[in-house]
Amino acid sequence: MLLVVDAVERRLTILRDPQSARTQTIDLNFEPTLASLSEDGSRIALADWSTGVLVILDSRDGREVQRFSGLEGAHGLLFNRDGTGLFIPIVDQPRIAHVDLHRMNFLPDLRLPVAKGVDRLVRTDDGSTGMALTPVDGDATVFVVDFDGHHSPIACSVPSPVARAVADYSAPRFYAASAWEPELYLLADSGELHATFHTGGPLLDEVVVVPGDGRVLGLSLDHQTALIFDPSGLSSPIAVDIPGAPMAMYIHSESRKAFFALADENAIGVLDLVKPFGSSNPPEVRKISLRDDNATGFAVTDSSGICHT
Repeated sequence: MLLVVDAVERRLTILRDPQSARTQTIDLNFEPTLASLSEDGSRIALADWSTGVLVILDSRDGREVQRFSGLEGAHGLLFNRDGTGLFIPIVDQPRIAHVDLHRMNFLPDLRLPVAKGVDRLVRTDDGSTGMALTPVDGDATVFVVDFDGHHSPIACSVPSPVARAVADYSAPRFYAASAWEPELYLLADSGELHATFHTGGPLLDEVVVVPGDGRVLGLSLDHQTALIFDPSGLSSPIAVDIPGAPMAMYIHSESRKAFFALADENAIGVLDLVKPFGSSNPPEVRKISLRDDNATGFAVTDSSGICHT
C-alpha cells in the first residue's frame, strides 16, 4: 500500500497495489505534512506539524479513528512493531512523544539529553531499538534509543551532523547520511562508527536499504540523482538520473523495485533493482501517472512489514 499526501489541497491518495495505477482519494480537513502506516496496513497516521494535530485513520475506508493535539513541531511518525504504539519526535523539544493506539492516549515521553530536540527517528526490525537524529544545525551527534524504555539513550558522535538515517533490517546496524558532507556513515546498533562511504559529490536527502542483498540506495534532491552503494565499499556508487523533481522514495521488498514521488511530473518513478546494471544496460526509470497535482511525498507498507515515508 502506498500513500501520496498533498498538504496544499489537503488530500490523501492511496495506491493499494504498487504494480497498478488504481488509486483512492480521500479529502482531509487538515494539512497532512507527515504520514505513516502501521505494519499490517490497517492504520494510517497523519499529522500537521505546524498545528500539532495527529489523526489516526482506518485504512480500509479512510474513517477517522482518533484525533490528538499538542504535537506542534512533530517531525516524524514511527509505529512500533505490532502497531499498538506510535512515536513522534518533537524538533524543538528534547522529547519523543509516545501514543498508545490501543487505549488511544498518551504515554510518558522518551527524554533525550539535547537542547534542540529530535528531528527524525528510525528503528530496527524487531522494533526495540532505534536511532534519533538531532537537528542538522546542532551537534554531530545521534542517539541509540531503547523504545522499550529499559535503557537510557546512548549518545554517538559522527563526523558531521546527520540529515537522514535508516536501519539495515538484515543486520544490527544503521546507515546515516551527512547533512553537510557528501558522506554516508555505517554505524553499529551500539553507536560505534564502522565505515564512511563517499558519494562523489551529491548530498543525500533520503536513504533506504535494498531488502535481500544489503545494497543501500540514496537520493539527492538537488542533483535529481539516486546512488546505489555496495556496503562492502569495494566499488564506487552507481548513479541513476531521476528526472521530474523526486521528493521521496521507498523500496518494495518483494519485487525489489524503488519508487520515487516525482513532483514536477505528477507521477511515481519506478526503478527495477533486480536487473543487472552496466554500460550496455543503464538503469532506467519508468513512470506511473497520478491524478494529484501537488504530491510531495508518500508512505508505504509491504507484506514484510517495512514502512517507508
